Amino acid sequence: MSVKNKMEPSPATCHPDKPLKAKGLCNACYERQLEEANPEYKERKKAGQRAWREVNRKRSQETRKKWIATKDPEYNRRCWLMSRHSITLETYNEILEGQGGVCNICKQAPKPNKNLAVDHCHITGVIRGLLCFRCNFGLSYFSEMVEILENAVAHLKTIAHIPEKPIKTRTD
Repeated sequence: MSVKNKMEPSPATCHPDKPLKAKGLCNACYERQLEEANPEYKERKKAGQRAWREVNRKRSQETRKKWIATKDPEYNRRCWLMSRHSITLETYNEILEGQGGVCNICKQAPKPNKNLAVDHCHITGVIRGLLCFRCNFGLSYFSEMVEILENAVAHLKTIAHIPEKPIKTRTD
């Protein structure tokens, strides 16, 4: 009785750097060919994947996040900007550059590893600029009503409220 030597799998003809799966193809090309030739196979495969993700939801989410982070670290930011404001990361960066890299109200640069918020009209969705957290949050307290903001400015300009020297400067 002879013992067969296990050999390294031969390379695929489609991608010589990948091992052979079947019919001279690598795994990815073989799967694609199966899916194209047999639509039911593709649907069964998708249903099985959905069922596995449903049972292993947390593991699936963690694996997906890790995979995405290795492929595109800005993926989540891109998706959020597109879904929330219908702008690309490139558009966001153009607006940021147009503002000189600072908040459009207080003119302060964002903290390291922090992004400026996209300020937009909640009625029309029109983007007005990029704001730091404090300025964006401040606008939300005034319900984006110009009259109330003008009243607040007038209030701050009253003589009783203007100190000779600034008491505290903002250090973001």
